[in-house]
Amino acid sequence: MSPLEISQRKEEGIIILAVKGKINVETAPMFRKSLQEQMDNDKNKIVINMKELDYLSSAGIREFMLTYHQIKNTQEQIVLCRLQDAVRNVFKVTRLDSYFEIFDTEEIAFQHFNKYKKEISTPEVNESEVDKTGKILDLNHRSENNTIIVFVKGKVNAVTASMFEKYLTDLTDKGGKRLVIDMSKLVYLSCSGLRVLLQTANKINALKGDILLMGLKKTKNHVREVIEVAKFDVIIKTFANKADAFEALLNTTDEPPVNKMEKRRVSQFLAKITGKWKTWLKLRRKKTTSTKDILPDLKTNILDLDYCRKKNAVIVSVKGKVNTVTASMFEKYLSDLIAKGETKLVIDLSELEFISSSGLRVLLLTANKIKALQGDMMLIGLEDTRDNVRELMEVAQFDDTMVKIFDTRADAYKELLSTTGEPLVKIIKPATMENLANLIKPAKECAQRYGFGPERINEIELALEEALVNVISYAYPDPDAAGNVEICCQMIDKGLFIIEIKDSGIPFDSLQKDDPDLTAEISERKVGGLGIFLIKQFMDDVKYRREQGHNILSFIVVKKDK
Repeated sequence: MSPLEISQRKEEGIIILAVKGKINVETAPMFRKSLQEQMDNDKNKIVINMKELDYLSSAGIREFMLTYHQIKNTQEQIVLCRLQDAVRNVFKVTRLDSYFEIFDTEEIAFQHFNKYKKEISTPEVNESEVDKTGKILDLNHRSENNTIIVFVKGKVNAVTASMFEKYLTDLTDKGGKRLVIDMSKLVYLSCSGLRVLLQTANKINALKGDILLMGLKKTKNHVREVIEVAKFDVIIKTFANKADAFEALLNTTDEPPVNKMEKRRVSQFLAKITGKWKTWLKLRRKKTTSTKDILPDLKTNILDLDYCRKKNAVIVSVKGKVNTVTASMFEKYLSDLIAKGETKLVIDLSELEFISSSGLRVLLLTANKIKALQGDMMLIGLEDTRDNVRELMEVAQFDDTMVKIFDTRADAYKELLSTTGEPLVKIIKPATMENLANLIKPAKECAQRYGFGPERINEIELALEEALVNVISYAYPDPDAAGNVEICCQMIDKGLFIIEIKDSGIPFDSLQKDDPDLTAEISERKVGGLGIFLIKQFMDDVKYRREQGHNILSFIVVKKDK
């Protein structure tokens, strides 16, 4: 059976394309051809039903972007419906859902076309023309505190978007650099309206101004959902009401007087580090100023140590502060573990708030003991810890032969733990498109054996396809000297699934490539180049290294508890 099946039918003058299977690097041309045939035949109303489409890679996203470029200046209309979660997630992270209308059912899509037909037959809309329900779009504004408040009432759709754009452009051309757009009476917002908002935001940002959206709490559910799906919070701040919007615009950089606030800050800080934060808040709400009942002796709670065993290693979790007071406690804790015969230590510093020279001395002494016993000691979690801790560790310049430092637990485990007896999948094949499916399939089956669900396996397949297509396309420039690609899969600690993709091609770290600018207008976005971005989005961690003449790209997938 073909990995992609496309059927079509016609209802009420609308073409429905039902897409089943996968749109990937292999099937994307077939999808594009089928869609183009309908567009060439002047079928200007097309619904793409994606109920049975369970996989979409960057190759498929590229085809949708090309389609959008082709139809954006015409009357041709293409809408999507019934997207599965896996496919919808790809649309969301690439922000393509801001440019295509997406509906839950075919019936709603049909209603959209009927409504669009009525609107498109309406004479050119201006501020004085009304239909049976009133004005299609009513715009007004006023100035307040050096800020322009724009009131939007009605619908911003394919017909009225140009009017909306002109209105906002006139305001910015007249020097308006601080816009608050009140959307509380907006009843409909299409992708055309989203484009206007994004273009205006780009202009305002270029002028170093501010643009905010407010009134979303009172607006229609549809409008809120469109704004949420578009992820406007990256470049446009959204607020439920006017008060919140104006508070964000006001200058709030002045520090409160020390004599009024200092006491509260001290008690607040102490409550946090002693784990009594909620109690402190309750006391504050009751206007209670005394904190002695909720703040025990700090020496007993300022450092919290715990450990657990993972196979033949011990993971020590360090939480709080290691200073001159607690260093002796830290040293005794580690010494006791070594005295019990533990010679493989992984010290997790992700929740360490402070470390002094006394704490560094303890780490070095422990490392020397471990080395003398021919064991291993590793530090992890520095990526998540405080800036001052990271800086001090860098200054200390630990000898890598004594203490190895890793960003994540997975990296440390891979270095430290023996995988003898663990299931291992290893595939080696020539780096060709013909072998793509045969390279991916065993890795998917391995993930399935380890208990990953369908959605996670879908994301693993997507990441593998993007990485392998890069290897096949670029690792071996000479087609007559194409080499192999190797995939190795293993599970570490029953929670970390590691996939390594190895090739002997030209040195290339794909992770150094800049992420695409998804806030730009789609006409300014480069078609393609989303593969590595999707890998970063769906894998928990991605690492690259060059080792013994090989490029090695590692995916780390965390198996989350149900």
